[in-house]
Amino acid sequence: MISLFPIIDFFSRHPVYHEYEKLKQSQWKSPADIHRHQLIKLEALLAHASQHVPYYRDLFPTLDHDPRESFDAIPVLDRNLLRENVSKILAENRGPADRHKKTSSGTTSNPVTFYLDNRLIPLCRAVEKRANFEWTGAPFWGRKVVLWGQL
Repeated sequence: MISLFPIIDFFSRHPVYHEYEKLKQSQWKSPADIHRHQLIKLEALLAHASQHVPYYRDLFPTLDHDPRESFDAIPVLDRNLLRENVSKILAENRGPADRHKKTSSGTTSNPVTFYLDNRLIPLCRAVEKRANFEWTGAPFWGRKVVLWGQL
Protein backbone atom coordinates (compact mmCIF):
# COMPACT_ATOMS: atom_id res chain seq x y z
CA MET A 1 0.00 0.00 0.00
CA ILE A 2 2.94 2.32 0.57
CA SER A 3 3.44 2.54 -3.18
CA LEU A 4 0.33 4.73 -3.43
CA PHE A 5 1.84 7.51 -1.33
CA PRO A 6 4.15 8.98 -4.01
CA ILE A 7 1.15 9.17 -6.36
CA ILE A 8 -0.96 10.84 -3.66
CA ASP A 9 1.89 13.29 -3.01
CA PHE A 10 2.05 14.18 -6.66
CA PHE A 11 -1.65 14.91 -7.01
CA SER A 12 -2.15 16.57 -3.62
CA ARG A 13 1.09 18.60 -3.84
CA HIS A 14 1.82 17.76 -0.19
CA PRO A 15 4.80 15.55 0.73
CA VAL A 16 2.76 13.14 2.85
CA TYR A 17 4.90 10.13 1.87
CA HIS A 18 8.08 11.88 3.02
CA GLU A 19 6.52 12.70 6.40
CA TYR A 20 5.13 9.18 6.67
CA GLU A 21 8.58 7.68 6.12
CA LYS A 22 10.07 10.02 8.73
CA LEU A 23 7.44 8.87 11.23
CA LYS A 24 8.16 5.22 10.49
CA GLN A 25 11.90 5.74 10.99
CA SER A 26 11.49 7.76 14.18
CA GLN A 27 9.68 4.94 15.97
CA TRP A 28 12.96 3.02 16.17
CA LYS A 29 15.04 5.84 17.66
CA SER A 30 16.31 5.53 21.19
CA PRO A 31 14.73 7.69 23.90
CA ALA A 32 17.98 9.67 24.09
CA ASP A 33 17.90 10.39 20.33
CA ILE A 34 14.26 11.43 20.53
CA HIS A 35 15.02 13.73 23.46
CA ARG A 36 17.95 15.33 21.57
CA HIS A 37 15.72 15.86 18.53
CA GLN A 38 13.01 17.41 20.72
CA LEU A 39 15.50 19.84 22.27
CA ILE A 40 16.76 20.91 18.85
CA LYS A 41 13.19 21.50 17.66
CA LEU A 42 12.32 23.34 20.89
CA GLU A 43 15.31 25.66 20.53
CA ALA A 44 14.28 26.42 16.96
CA LEU A 45 10.67 27.04 17.98
CA LEU A 46 11.59 29.42 20.80
CA ALA A 47 14.06 31.28 18.58
CA HIS A 48 11.42 31.63 15.86
CA ALA A 49 8.80 32.82 18.35
CA SER A 50 11.10 35.43 19.89
CA GLN A 51 12.14 36.75 16.47
CA HIS A 52 8.94 36.58 14.43
CA VAL A 53 5.90 36.43 16.74
CA PRO A 54 5.05 39.79 18.37
CA TYR A 55 3.20 38.24 21.32
CA TYR A 56 6.18 36.11 22.37
CA ARG A 57 8.76 38.73 21.41
CA ASP A 58 7.06 41.07 23.91
CA LEU A 59 6.43 38.35 26.51
CA PHE A 60 9.81 36.61 26.78
CA PRO A 61 11.79 39.61 28.15
CA THR A 62 9.21 40.04 30.96
CA LEU A 63 9.50 36.46 32.25
CA ASP A 64 11.36 35.57 35.45
CA HIS A 65 13.10 32.61 33.78
CA ASP A 66 14.50 31.88 30.35
CA PRO A 67 11.73 29.92 28.54
CA ARG A 68 14.36 27.38 27.44
CA GLU A 69 15.00 26.53 31.08
CA SER A 70 11.40 26.26 32.26
CA PHE A 71 8.09 26.22 30.44
CA ASP A 72 6.45 27.11 33.73
CA ALA A 73 7.48 30.71 33.07
CA ILE A 74 5.33 30.87 29.92
CA PRO A 75 1.65 31.51 30.67
CA VAL A 76 -0.81 29.04 29.21
CA LEU A 77 -2.36 30.44 26.05
CA ASP A 78 -6.04 29.97 26.88
CA ARG A 79 -9.07 30.96 24.81
CA ASN A 80 -9.24 34.48 26.22
CA LEU A 81 -5.55 35.22 25.63
CA LEU A 82 -5.85 33.82 22.12
CA ARG A 83 -8.91 35.95 21.34
CA GLU A 84 -7.25 39.09 22.71
CA ASN A 85 -3.95 38.50 20.89
CA VAL A 86 -4.83 36.61 17.72
CA SER A 87 -3.16 39.17 15.44
CA LYS A 88 -0.04 39.32 17.66
CA ILE A 89 0.33 35.55 17.63
CA LEU A 90 0.69 35.31 13.85
CA ALA A 91 4.32 35.01 12.73
CA GLU A 92 5.44 38.06 10.79
CA ASN A 93 7.57 36.00 8.43
CA ARG A 94 4.60 33.94 7.22
CA GLY A 95 1.96 35.51 4.99
CA PRO A 96 -1.75 34.80 4.62
CA ALA A 97 -1.10 32.28 1.84
CA ASP A 98 1.11 30.26 4.25
CA ARG A 99 -1.66 29.54 6.75
CA HIS A 100 -5.29 28.61 6.89
CA LYS A 101 -7.94 29.80 9.26
CA LYS A 102 -9.67 27.40 11.63
CA THR A 103 -12.41 27.96 14.18
CA SER A 104 -13.26 25.83 17.19
CA SER A 105 -16.80 24.52 17.46
CA GLY A 106 -17.53 26.69 20.47
CA THR A 107 -19.21 23.88 22.39
CA THR A 108 -17.66 24.96 25.70
CA SER A 109 -17.87 28.72 25.09
CA ASN A 110 -17.67 31.15 22.18
CA PRO A 111 -15.81 29.82 19.13
CA VAL A 112 -12.12 30.66 18.91
CA THR A 113 -10.39 31.53 15.66
CA PHE A 114 -6.83 30.31 15.13
CA TYR A 115 -4.49 29.66 12.23
CA LEU A 116 -2.50 26.59 11.15
CA ASP A 117 0.67 26.77 9.11
CA ASN A 118 0.18 25.01 5.77
CA ARG A 119 3.50 23.20 6.29
CA LEU A 120 1.69 21.17 8.96
CA ILE A 121 -0.71 19.55 6.46
CA PRO A 122 1.61 16.75 5.25
CA LEU A 123 2.54 15.73 8.79
CA CYS A 124 -1.12 15.66 9.89
CA ARG A 125 -2.05 13.51 6.92
CA ALA A 126 0.88 11.15 7.56
CA VAL A 127 -0.15 10.77 11.21
CA GLU A 128 -3.72 10.09 10.07
CA LYS A 129 -2.53 7.38 7.68
CA ARG A 130 -0.56 5.67 10.44
CA ALA A 131 -3.25 5.96 13.11
CA ASN A 132 -6.33 5.26 11.02
CA PHE A 133 -4.96 2.61 8.69
CA GLU A 134 -1.59 1.11 9.55
CA TRP A 135 -2.07 0.76 13.31
CA THR A 136 -5.67 -0.41 13.06
CA GLY A 137 -5.07 -2.83 10.23
CA ALA A 138 -7.80 -1.20 8.16
CA PRO A 139 -7.19 -1.20 4.41
CA PHE A 140 -6.05 2.16 3.05
CA TRP A 141 -8.90 2.21 0.55
CA GLY A 142 -11.52 1.04 3.06
CA ARG A 143 -14.23 2.98 4.81
CA LYS A 144 -13.76 4.16 8.34
CA VAL A 145 -15.62 5.86 11.14
CA VAL A 146 -13.78 8.31 13.38
CA LEU A 147 -15.35 9.44 16.65
CA TRP A 148 -14.19 12.71 18.20
CA GLY A 149 -14.92 14.04 21.62
CA GLN A 150 -14.00 14.17 25.27
CA LEU A 151 -15.00 12.01 28.17
